Amino acid sequence: MVSKSIFGTDKDGKVVTLYTIRNGDLSVGILDRGATIQSLIYKGVDVALGYDDVAGYEDNGGYLGATIGRYGNRIAGGSFTVDGKQYSVDKNDDGVNHLHGGNVGYNELFWQEKSMEDNAVTLCLTDKGADSGYPGTLAVEMRFSIEEDALILEYSAVGDEDTPVNLTNHCYFNLSGAGNGDILDTRLQILAGRYLPVDEKLIPTGVLRLVAGTPFDFTAPKAIGKEIKADDKQLSYGDGYDHNYCLDGEGFRLAVQAYSPRSGITMNVFTDEVGVQFYAGNVLSSTAGKGTANGYNKWEGFCLETQHYPDSPNQPHFPSTLVKAGETYHSKTAYAFIKEE
Repeated sequence: MVSKSIFGTDKDGKVVTLYTIRNGDLSVGILDRGATIQSLIYKGVDVALGYDDVAGYEDNGGYLGATIGRYGNRIAGGSFTVDGKQYSVDKNDDGVNHLHGGNVGYNELFWQEKSMEDNAVTLCLTDKGADSGYPGTLAVEMRFSIEEDALILEYSAVGDEDTPVNLTNHCYFNLSGAGNGDILDTRLQILAGRYLPVDEKLIPTGVLRLVAGTPFDFTAPKAIGKEIKADDKQLSYGDGYDHNYCLDGEGFRLAVQAYSPRSGITMNVFTDEVGVQFYAGNVLSSTAGKGTANGYNKWEGFCLETQHYPDSPNQPHFPSTLVKAGETYHSKTAYAFIKEE
C-alpha cells in the first residue's frame, strides 16, 4: 500500500511530500526532496537515521537517506576526461575533490512523481549537467518498492552525451533503532576479498588490496567496533572505516549481512554493483534526530553505499562508470530484513 502526505515546507516555501510504502512488517517513508529515505521501520523498529521535519535536513549535513548523484563518492581534483575533453566539477570536498555530485547534488533537488503502484513509488528528475560541470543532460529515475520484507532500490538514467554516472543511496542504518546508541556492536559480514586503500584525502590509491590480515577483513562476521580503533594508517585517515570494498561475484547477489544483537534484526544487502562503500559514521554529527533529543553522534549509524568505485573516471583499470549517450544505466540494490523471535 502506498500513501502520500505533506511532510512540511522548506525555507523557500516549497512543499515537501512524504510517500509511505507499507507491506506487512516493513514500511518505508520517502521524501521527494532528495529522493530521501526518511524512515525504514521493520517490526516496529526504525532502522534508518533521519529527521522529523524539513528543517532537520536543511540544517544538518551528512546526506542522511538521500539519493546521491550524478556521481556518488569522490572524484580526485574535481576533474575528469571524456572523449578527450576535460571537465571540471565542483570541488566541494575540502576545496580539493568532488563529492556526491557537488554543491547541489541530487540530495538537494526536488524529484517529480512519475508513478505510484500498489507497492512502489517512482521519482524522476532532469539533471542539466552544465549546472554542475558534467557532460550533457541526464534523465534519472529512482524506483522504491517493497517485496515481502525487502526494500528494493532501482536506479535508471539515460543521457544525451557520454558521461560518468554512479548513483547510490546514503542511508545511515542503526539496526538497534535510530537514536539508540552506537553501532559498534553490530556484526558485519562483507563478501569481498579486497578493498581500496586511500590517501589522506580519501581518494583511492589505485591498489586493490587483500583484506586478509587487516582490520578491513569482514569476510566472516565481526563487530564493527572490534578493530575500528586499531593502529592502522588507513583507519586513521577517516577516523574509522570509510572505504570501498570490491565485492566478490557478479550479477545480483548477496553482498553484505549486518546483525544487531540488541534488536535481533538482520539486514541482508543484495546488489548487482561491483562495490560497496562501508562508512561507519566517523564524523556523524547533527543537532536533531528521530527518537533522540541529542541528535546523532559519531558511530551511531553506518552506511552501505552500493556503487562503482570512487574516482573511476580517473582510474582506467577500475570498472568503468562511463555511460554512452542514449544508453540506459541501471542498478539494483535490496535491503532484506529478518528478526529473531
